[in-house]
Amino acid sequence: MGYLEWAEKRRKKEVGDKDFFDYYNQEQIQSGKDTLLSDFQNLATNFASTGSKAQDYINRDTYTSGVDDDLHNNLLNDSNTYNALKDKLSTYKSDYEKVYGKDTVKAIENGLNSIGKGIKNVSLNVGNANNYWSQFKDENEYNTYKDINALKGMSNDQIIDTLKNNGAYTTYGADEKTGNWQKDNTINNLKNISSYINEMGDTDLLKKYKGYLEDTGSYTERNELAHSLLGNTDFFDTTKNKYEEEINELDTKIKVKEQEDLVNKQLDELSKNNDGSLNSVFISTPILDYVTNQSTCPLRYSTEKMLQKRDNMDEAL
Repeated sequence: MGYLEWAEKRRKKEVGDKDFFDYYNQEQIQSGKDTLLSDFQNLATNFASTGSKAQDYINRDTYTSGVDDDLHNNLLNDSNTYNALKDKLSTYKSDYEKVYGKDTVKAIENGLNSIGKGIKNVSLNVGNANNYWSQFKDENEYNTYKDINALKGMSNDQIIDTLKNNGAYTTYGADEKTGNWQKDNTINNLKNISSYINEMGDTDLLKKYKGYLEDTGSYTERNELAHSLLGNTDFFDTTKNKYEEEINELDTKIKVKEQEDLVNKQLDELSKNNDGSLNSVFISTPILDYVTNQSTCPLRYSTEKMLQKRDNMDEAL
């Protein structure tokens, strides 16, 4: 008779039709050879390490293209171990209580529940971090995002000061890692400041930026011919600005912004009662439909007359 046959015959004699796997596990528990306690302690230690790594990953402020492979594997292993121990404890709870006592088993059970909730929360937070990082195609895009967010939190004067300080700026508020109230930062790319101002700046910021360019871009162009013929004279030298093209573009933007500000102010005054409550809404609608070329208000403006007006209108309008 082979060993397996002998073991099966013994099992049936002792426990009847009970599954061999259950029989083996119960025998291990009763003999003190089961590893539940050590497995639980190892899981607690491993998950503490996994949680620390996950926290570093979640709180990092440097670009990453995806979750760390080790972190991913650790979370997966911890989750598998937790589920296996939870199922084992549930299945053989009464056997463990006979060996370790109800209080010890209850403590292990509570510890496993706590670890299970921790794994769920950490996995969720890591998933959210992955979703956050996945919106950026590369490090440059992420740095631009950081720069724009920083600029959104500044006043117009602070933005100009940041330009003057070559991108350096200071934020105030308790840092989660160090607890420091004041933190020095630097804009990653100065071009992001000018882009932000040009695309999102209000009239005041555009004017201040124009003044900054006028002050910092001014230089004198020496008239070499006049100097060679007339001696040491700067009468024929000319003052220029290396940002002249951008300054001219800003002039146009400022004029448009000022007109928009005026219209918005008038509409705001017209649309509100004396107590500040809203009494009307203004909706801008083209007089000719872009697709059909038909009048959008035919009862007052006929399509024919509006077409004639458009055809005779200056192209600039």
